[in-house]
Amino acid sequence: MAPPLGPKRCAAGDPVWRAVVHGLAHDLRVPPTDMLALAGLYRAGALAGPAFTAQVVAHAREALNRVDELGCLIEEAVHSYCREPIDLAALVAGCVDAAWSAADEAGVILHCQALPTVAWVEGDARMLEMAVTRLLARAILNSSPGAAVHLRIGISGRACSVEVATAAASPDEVVAALTRSTPAGMFVRRVMRCHRGKLTLGKERGAAIWRLVLPQSKKAPEGAFLPLVR
Repeated sequence: MAPPLGPKRCAAGDPVWRAVVHGLAHDLRVPPTDMLALAGLYRAGALAGPAFTAQVVAHAREALNRVDELGCLIEEAVHSYCREPIDLAALVAGCVDAAWSAADEAGVILHCQALPTVAWVEGDARMLEMAVTRLLARAILNSSPGAAVHLRIGISGRACSVEVATAAASPDEVVAALTRSTPAGMFVRRVMRCHRGKLTLGKERGAAIWRLVLPQSKKAPEGAFLPLVR
């Protein structure tokens, strides 16, 4: 069996539990509270029906996304990491395929640049898939209808990177969604730390950009380039 990537950190003083408690006590209350306020405006005639519907849908999506982010944080805290060779290009392609329906529903264009044939890293497939999925979900959620979310994989020297960029109306708000104090930001950083990688946040030419940077595997797994038997 492959060796674990890192020790488990689920003691009572673990900051993940403090984040979960804060999320349950505050973050999950924000969207429903906003919906109630919108309902009051609608009943008072201060908000038209279409605008009311659009804003309620947006708050509902935010609430569901926060639940998913807290769920990822809890799962990571008790997950037993295992090291195995992973084709990062194939993993990202699967995440993009799974995100198409959410992007289409939100009216967001999901654009994936040509992926490399292979990009080998060593790590835990489950956690890396969840990290990429959370980046895509957040980028889609924080993008305006008609905006595009761009995803690409970069290979430079001994590192592989997964880059998610979106030209949102408020790039600062998008970047803030993955700061160290948010459940999503904490989750992704914990995953990256266990893979000896990092998460970087930034803005370039009006676009918010998130990057997962991982050490590239020194060699492909045995048999990776053998022809398929048909």
